[in-house]
Amino acid sequence: MEDFKRLCDDVYAKGMKIIIDCVYNHTSPDSVLAKEHPDWFYHKKDGSFGNKVGDWSDVIDLDYSHRDLWKYQAETLVMWAKYVDGFRCDVTPMVPVEFWKYAREEVAKVRPGAIWLAESGAPDFIRFLRSKGAVGGSDSELYQAFDMTYDYDIYPDLRAALLGKKDLTTWLA
Repeated sequence: MEDFKRLCDDVYAKGMKIIIDCVYNHTSPDSVLAKEHPDWFYHKKDGSFGNKVGDWSDVIDLDYSHRDLWKYQAETLVMWAKYVDGFRCDVTPMVPVEFWKYAREEVAKVRPGAIWLAESGAPDFIRFLRSKGAVGGSDSELYQAFDMTYDYDIYPDLRAALLGKKDLTTWLA
């Protein structure tokens, strides 16, 4: 932690800001959190840990139906917000937007104006999640809690405009 604090001091001395990556959808199966709070995780029908996306076999998903998990996760963000300017949040569509709104309110108590970037998902991924009964927040929903997203919702139109196949004013409308 002392190394991290020194890094922050050095970055700030150069006039830059710091955003750290946060993974709040899943953890490693051997994480401390899985050992201490196994009830906070998604479990398959057989009771074992699992995840909602089958090809992510090296991680297990958190289960945000547990309000104590919300408090724990928000507390960790608040702790980091004492040192950094914001967060790039991994796989945000799979975490309830209501959690992100709550976490943002908690962080604002120690870091007003923190920067929030959501790694959102392409519309096909969101539809897939929803078809499996999983949380799947779209870019437009994530903007309730985030300043920026990867803007997958508009990507096809933007790409077409950049390739000259569509007028940019159509994308802006």
